Amino acid sequence: MEKDIRVGVKTTVYAHGMRCSACGTQDANEFSQTQVKKLLDGKPGEEDGWKPTCKKCARFEEEKRKWTGDLPCVVCEKKLVAADFSKNQLANKRQDETYRMTCLSCSRVSQSNTEEAPSTEGGERTQVITFKPGKLGLGIEGTSVNKLTPDSQAASLGVGVGWVIHAINEVAVDQKSTKQAVLDVVSAESKASTVDVSFTFRVPLTASDHCCAQCNQFLNSSLFARGQLMNKGAGKQRCHKCVAEAQEVEAREQLHNRTANLSDARLASKKAEAIGTVGQKLVTSAREAALEAELVTGLKPMVLGKGRGKR
Repeated sequence: MEKDIRVGVKTTVYAHGMRCSACGTQDANEFSQTQVKKLLDGKPGEEDGWKPTCKKCARFEEEKRKWTGDLPCVVCEKKLVAADFSKNQLANKRQDETYRMTCLSCSRVSQSNTEEAPSTEGGERTQVITFKPGKLGLGIEGTSVNKLTPDSQAASLGVGVGWVIHAINEVAVDQKSTKQAVLDVVSAESKASTVDVSFTFRVPLTASDHCCAQCNQFLNSSLFARGQLMNKGAGKQRCHKCVAEAQEVEAREQLHNRTANLSDARLASKKAEAIGTVGQKLVTSAREAALEAELVTGLKPMVLGKGRGKR
């Protein structure tokens, strides 16, 4: 474990070996002196049962223990508050009262077990296709082919939807390129050329293999949600793992923002109680109550109307 922590520095200092178990931050300034000292003294890490927690998340967890949740997790069978679930889980629950939700903690455990299970990953190969000058008949999303024009060069040469452009005229294409960047390269190489243009494609080994737009790997269809394959399609579809990671990052960011907003609202409420007018006390206390209710229920306060007395 590396120890590269400077205490008391105002700028961001990354603590190698210390990561908040809730939000993932590695900024040493976000941790208490006790937490930093424990790492510097060579105390056990997270793998030995110790889970570092930044000051914001520690305050949030302390407050959360005072709340009574009413949303059950189907895995751990605990009744939790909305902040313990992802945005998609809450949305599904509101659409269908019978939907069985899984909390973020259980989702992380499930994802870890999935990674340790036998792999069902797909495979890929490369194939070179030579086009004549002119229109190719390719529809592009990122670096993936998502559409073919009937009776075009691409269709007649056997190019398939889901193939990924790897190189043009033996010049590698950045796999993280945007759709427009790839189209510019394709247009410049094909339309302006008076000679044949060669495309090197990454091709799935079987029809059930698909390329994830996030991790850029060809994986078996069992590692994708049906909605990703049918609704998103080539160039946009993401595997289960990448979707779960994106949801967790989003949930962490929302949790940090909501906790920070609630902390600011409480300070404003205390200030108003001390020196504010009756109106200021009402506004600040209402905002504090709304933010705390949002953390517990996941519901944002609604504006019922405009004008005085209509909120």
